[in-house]
Amino acid sequence: MKSYVWLGILLFLTLTYATNLSAQSWTLQNPSEVPVELYDIYMDPTGFGWACGEGGAVYYTDQFGASWTPRFAENALGNFFHIDYLSGSNGQNVIAAGTKIASTQDGGLTWNVWIPDSSLGAYNGVEAINDSVAYIISNRGFLIKTEDAGLSWSNIPVPNPILRWSIQ
Repeated sequence: MKSYVWLGILLFLTLTYATNLSAQSWTLQNPSEVPVELYDIYMDPTGFGWACGEGGAVYYTDQFGASWTPRFAENALGNFFHIDYLSGSNGQNVIAAGTKIASTQDGGLTWNVWIPDSSLGAYNGVEAINDSVAYIISNRGFLIKTEDAGLSWSNIPVPNPILRWSIQ
């Protein structure tokens, strides 16, 4: 019985030590020198990534977050809670959603603001399919789609309004 107790203690200490070692590999890679609350990040396996947050803040990296470039920060657009970009576009084609929606096809140098029906609420999730097609979920349970790069939007019926839905 004594050997089982020691074996249990040894196992516990080994797992605790291994867990503590793995937690020490985190590094701080803050995209902004000014404190900005960030809400979403997208990073692909090649090192391209985007982060978005309060006041319309958007940051871009092509080095897995080792350095960040501000690409958009206009308070008039409100907060961006979700960001996605088109696979294969080298991180150039991006859509950000929050209280408003904005997109870029040149890596954030210029932006188009998409304003779907404001009665749909704010936006909880975004998924870019290609240069023209995107899906957005609103905080009021609406699923909307554009097929012309945000010029027009159509409501896609869902069985029941779903609140707090997010596209993954």
